[in-house]
Parts: sequence; C-alpha cells; structure tokens
Amino acid sequence: MKRSFKVLKTIQRLPISQILHQLKKLTTRQKSADGIAKFGGSWPFIFIFITVRAVWIIVNSTMIFFTPFDPYPYILLNLVLSCLAAIQAPIIMMCQNR
Repeated sequence: MKRSFKVLKTIQRLPISQILHQLKKLTTRQKSADGIAKFGGSWPFIFIFITVRAVWIIVNSTMIFFTPFDPYPYILLNLVLSCLAAIQAPIIMMCQNR
C-alpha cells in the first residue's frame, strides 16, 4: 500500500508529457512536438521573440545603414508573425492532444 501511494504522489508532481514518456515509447513526431511546445511556451522564447521584433522595428524605422526593407506598416513582419502562429499553434495543440 505504501509503495502505490508513493508512486501516485510522484506521478501527481510530473507533467503529463513526462508521465507519457515513462509509460510508453513516443514516436519521433510526438517527441518533436513536445520539444517545440516546450520551447514555444518558455520564457527564453518570449524574450527572443520580443528582442527580434524590437530590432526589426528599430532597423526598419531608422535609415542608419540602408533603406528599410520593410517600412512602417511592417507588412513583412506581419507575414512572418502570422506564419509563426500558423505553424506553432497546431504543433502545440498536437502536443496537448495526448
């Protein structure tokens, strides 16, 4: 009885993805979806994302070195962000579907 209680207590602390990793062998696609979801929902991703957007806007708002390749309405930046969301959302949903 004590052993099963210990196992249940340990399982309750683990995220679902780690429990699944321990219970069954995951496919390569499932492992990659877990990795992308883990990075896409992390603080480093958010900080990198904010930094890249800020640099993009600063470089394209000021004409220091060259003519801006994506002037003020930032249409190319909008396209990049839309593509990122379109790719990242289904992968995260696949990861959570298990």
